[in-house]
Amino acid sequence: MSTKNTLFALIAAASAGAALALLFAPDSGQKTRKKLMKEAESVKDTLAYRLMQAEEELLHLRERMGKKAPKSALDTTA
Repeated sequence: MSTKNTLFALIAAASAGAALALLFAPDSGQKTRKKLMKEAESVKDTLAYRLMQAEEELLHLRERMGKKAPKSALDTTA
């Protein structure tokens, strides 16, 4: 497993653990919902960042391959 995949798995596991801890915490429903929304926002931001990194890496690989690489996953005329 690569370092990026390991880091992503660690972030995902920590987020899932935090969400479960919040569900079983003795806070009011309103406080728990706020905490869950904050955690969901954090996960969304992390995933958006990871997607941006993956897109940049794919563009870099495409540049290295030159014209052999398709412009999209649906382009089979490369």
